[in-house]
Amino acid sequence: MKITIINQHTNNFGDDAAGVGMAHQIRELFPEANIEFLYHSFKPCGTIPFHDQNTTHRNDLLILKKDLPDAIRYIASKFIPFISYGNGNVAKTVKQIKDADRIVVSPCGANIGIYKDWIFLLRVLMAVLEGKTPYFHLNTIGKSGNFLFDLMAKYALKKSKVYVRESKSIRELKSIGIKAEQGVDTAFSLPKRVENKFKSKDYLALIPTQFDNWHVSYRENGIDSSVKNTLLPNIATFCLENNLDIKIIPHLTGELKEDEFLEEYKSTLVSLGMSKDSVHIENEVKSFYDYEDVIKASNLVVSMRYHGVIFAIKNSIPFLSLAYENKMREACMYSETLDLNVNLKELSKTDVLSKLNYVYENEKKIKDNLKHKGVILDRLARLPLQAMYLDYISNNTKGDTK
Repeated sequence: MKITIINQHTNNFGDDAAGVGMAHQIRELFPEANIEFLYHSFKPCGTIPFHDQNTTHRNDLLILKKDLPDAIRYIASKFIPFISYGNGNVAKTVKQIKDADRIVVSPCGANIGIYKDWIFLLRVLMAVLEGKTPYFHLNTIGKSGNFLFDLMAKYALKKSKVYVRESKSIRELKSIGIKAEQGVDTAFSLPKRVENKFKSKDYLALIPTQFDNWHVSYRENGIDSSVKNTLLPNIATFCLENNLDIKIIPHLTGELKEDEFLEEYKSTLVSLGMSKDSVHIENEVKSFYDYEDVIKASNLVVSMRYHGVIFAIKNSIPFLSLAYENKMREACMYSETLDLNVNLKELSKTDVLSKLNYVYENEKKIKDNLKHKGVILDRLARLPLQAMYLDYISNNTKGDTK
């Protein structure tokens, strides 16, 4: 059996965590299956840290803007069969999809939605046009606002098994006649970490990131300076009052690394009264396993990234979520911690110091609440592949007269 995962993201500890969580699930349900990852990136990329003798990683089949003429010819060939679409990465990707027994769409953000990612959608269309039924593995899905994109997405989604991680996605899909089921983020299915090399003096784990240079909501209406000027004075005051160090955790890797940005955050915190020895950029974080370990060993997490919040919830660590998208708010909803979420656009109107004090003072209550959520969140993170497994069993036992 060959299971091909399309549109796997990487160079981001959150995407790596979700991808590995999904791969572990596949391996548990289909021990002998050949697993193939087809990567999605607009730049050269690495691979997620999941390796065994029956797993291959194809980060050499990226479909880039230069491949779009072949993509158009491929779609046209479904109506006019004699049209050739070459032998480049489009053709090679089609072959891999044809050879697969099952297609899974890797967990990720709103590529079908506000990101309006044509190349991402193209791979899903390829699967559908080749007669496959893609299983969406707990994605964020919604409307893009582009008529043609949304029309093509609707066609592909109608022929897919759709599992999402947000109730907002359920509502939007229902409004266009798409049936979907809701689970939670795939990373909740990862095994619990036992060893931890990062525990030290009490500290606040800070996971910052930039938005102005990539996010559709902030490219025309920058927010980075406002966030820094509002957030960091409050964090510095809070940590000085409570004798806490600060560990700044990188979230992006490879071509996407934010080294200069993280150094800027560190120097600003020092200028606000923190000593140089009490603010650390955790450059030893080399994998999402390390990323989770730093979060797990902290007293409190302040995260501007979605998976920073997910790992705080998973490890029962009090946190403050600074939500740049709805997915962070929803993670707080299903973990019953909505009072720990702040809309990033409303940050300048928020008493951040009071919020931090509230989280710190209610540490035990928050921890106890999160500990009770672990089992159900793990189960909900497994819905798509459990369904795929049941479909597989059903298809392979048809005609059995026992």
